[in-house]
Amino acid sequence: MPIKVHINVTIRKVDLDARDLVEDGADAGADAMREALIDGVSPVDGTPRAMNSRGRPEGYRTGRLANGLHRSGVSGSKSVATAKVKSPANRAGWVASRGDIVVASGRVGEAIQEATDEYVAKAVSG
Repeated sequence: MPIKVHINVTIRKVDLDARDLVEDGADAGADAMREALIDGVSPVDGTPRAMNSRGRPEGYRTGRLANGLHRSGVSGSKSVATAKVKSPANRAGWVASRGDIVVASGRVGEAIQEATDEYVAKAVSG
């Protein structure tokens, strides 16, 4: 007597939009950079930044850099998209002299990864 096995297969098409994914990731990256600047730590590994003569973390004098970080508009298509996290124009010179602030690794990279993982998980779970 043959054994009958019934298998139900569900195929789910996941509809992702790269623009939404990039938007979530860039926002998370900007937030992580802002928090690191305000906390006075490296956005890469969380080590304390040098203190200035006023006893504040180097680069954090008025909060203009941290508070002025912003994300550019997302450009691209459903399959390929990009966005940039930018400093305010009045802090661009300082940022250019301190290449370790604008990063996509360490703490910032982890924040971006977490945001994009969350986006994909929601898309897959339907």
